[in-house]
Amino acid sequence: MLSLYLMVKCRLYLNHEQYFMNVTQPRMPAHKRSWTQLMTNTRTFTAWGLAVSATLVSPILVIFMIPLTIGFGLDIFELVGEGPFALALCAPVAFLLLRLIPLRTAARQLAVLLRPRLPLDRSGALNYAPKSIS
Repeated sequence: MLSLYLMVKCRLYLNHEQYFMNVTQPRMPAHKRSWTQLMTNTRTFTAWGLAVSATLVSPILVIFMIPLTIGFGLDIFELVGEGPFALALCAPVAFLLLRLIPLRTAARQLAVLLRPRLPLDRSGALNYAPKSIS
């Protein structure tokens, strides 16, 4: 039989000393408990229930979604043809490369590579005069 009192262990601090006491407390019926405690338990149980459900359902969804997406891809490939489909597959890679390499920097490096160089005998045409070693 369920007792009407609950034994609770209390911690008591007196003059930097720690004491433990066993105290009896009346057991609260479920309908008189705090509403916030009930809602906290409900939220916890709901979150765990959804997590377990998602864990159990996700392999099934993956198993059925892979052939479905392959079928959609083949239908689109058949409908639009080879050119637009290849462009749609290569466009994200091109956008990624454009974001990784800034255009101004790439253009500047290309200009440096393609700029004609002066031969050594025409070094007088340079903006600076080389210093003498002697």
